[in-house]
Amino acid sequence: MPVEQIRNIALYQDPGGPDAVTGLHRSPTYYGRPNFNSIMEDIGLRTPGSEIGVFFCGPKPMGHSLRKITRKWSNQLRYTNTRFVFHKENF
Repeated sequence: MPVEQIRNIALYQDPGGPDAVTGLHRSPTYYGRPNFNSIMEDIGLRTPGSEIGVFFCGPKPMGHSLRKITRKWSNQLRYTNTRFVFHKENF
């Protein structure tokens, strides 16, 4: 998808309507690299005592980064008994 088209979708997406890329109503498209630290912290604090599976399929460097962040948040949230478990697939 051309950058100009992505820019237009991001600027003019109707917040109450379906996603402009997928057509889904409850699963919006997010652009850019996810902030994994923020995501892990949020999920971990909202689900104390849980074992949370993190499933990854993608480039190796990003997988290494995500595995590291997964370990970090498992350690930081140890006091809540929350644990992240990293799984990866390569094709």
